[in-house]
Amino acid sequence: MKSQFVRPVLVIESIDKSKFEVVPIAITKEGNWLGPAAAIRLFPKETQRLLADEKRQRRRRRDDSR
Repeated sequence: MKSQFVRPVLVIESIDKSKFEVVPIAITKEGNWLGPAAAIRLFPKETQRLLADEKRQRRRRRDDSR
C-alpha cells in the first residue's frame, strides 16, 4: 500500500506564512512520530523543494530583521 498524503504542496502553499511556520511531521503505520528531518524525506520532491525554499526565506527575513 502506498503512503497516503494530502497533497502537501497544496497545504503548504495555502498556509498564511505571516502567521504560521510549516513544520513537516509524519506518523508511521506503526504509530511512530517522525520529526522534520525524517519526515521531509518521505514527501514528494516537489514538496521537499518548497519546504527548502520556505526555510531559506525564513532565514533571510530573520537576518534582515537584525
